[in-house]
Amino acid sequence: MASIVITYTDGKTFRLEGVTNADAHASRAAFEGPGTALDVAYRDGGRERVAHIPKALIRSFETELD
Repeated sequence: MASIVITYTDGKTFRLEGVTNADAHASRAAFEGPGTALDVAYRDGGRERVAHIPKALIRSFETELD
């Protein structure tokens, strides 16, 4: 499983662990692609959630692949 680490402009981080390599690649492509926001789907205690993150607030986007 892979991880996605997003660091915001204020220095806080948002880490998603347990994503597939394919999902990590797709998220990277979405981040680098057109648009002003990044939607990241994740699970929180068994609940499906989506984080809508404006790209202007993201300082760095990293993927850690298996």
